[in-house]
Amino acid sequence: NETTETITFSINRFGSVYTFDDSMNAIKGQYLLSEPEIILHETNVDALLSDTIKIKITVNGVPRDLVEGADYSVQFNGGEGEWSQYTYTIYKELFAGDGLYSVILYSVDRAGNVNENIDEVKAAEINFGVDKTRPVVVSVDLDSNKQYPVEEKSATFSIKDNLELASVRVYLNGEEVALQIDGDNYTLVIAESNAPQSIKVIAVDAAGNEQVIEIENVLITTNLFYRWYNNTPVFVGSILGVVGMATGISLFFVFFRRKRRRRA
Repeated sequence: NETTETITFSINRFGSVYTFDDSMNAIKGQYLLSEPEIILHETNVDALLSDTIKIKITVNGVPRDLVEGADYSVQFNGGEGEWSQYTYTIYKELFAGDGLYSVILYSVDRAGNVNENIDEVKAAEINFGVDKTRPVVVSVDLDSNKQYPVEEKSATFSIKDNLELASVRVYLNGEEVALQIDGDNYTLVIAESNAPQSIKVIAVDAAGNEQVIEIENVLITTNLFYRWYNNTPVFVGSILGVVGMATGISLFFVFFRRKRRRRA
């Protein structure tokens, strides 16, 4: 008499392996201009215990548990002697607001392994930022169309971003200049000139949002003549005043001469 029995088993020491599509590799650790759809693959020798699958996101450090069907979907392939693969699609509407995001996936497989994508061994953390807002640039002590009667003028710009500022460039009369940086304050020194000067500030954040402000027709000089000459209302008013005075004097003399002739 002969009896044959086949036993199928698996050896599962390391639990799940997480993989990403190429589009996801371009997202991790980046600042984005628009909300992404997150797709993550989890592959395991064994099936996962379905009631242990949990997905959580954090927004600026505040956690939120996601609900299957409402916030994400799961597609399963494999089983029956094949490796089990789960594809999670997290809907992009969850990432519509500006902020720093993390995605955390937790599961337990039939072998009892606890799986988390944030485990350093798995090397599958998902962290990124969404930033749709331009940096804010404010001129602290410099205005367009204004005169400053000094030999040099210190100009400071307060520049902030809601997430991360990538670069600040300042151009004086078309030439980029060096800056003194103190926290959010960026300062340059403008030398005296008898000609009006212009300043252009370009701030770019880590997501690529750009903010540009320009300050024009700034006169920095102690020379009274050039301050008068470049002050258009005063200059024009002075010219008109002189012309009016000259016209008045001319009319006075014409009237005086006519009056003397009549008496004669």
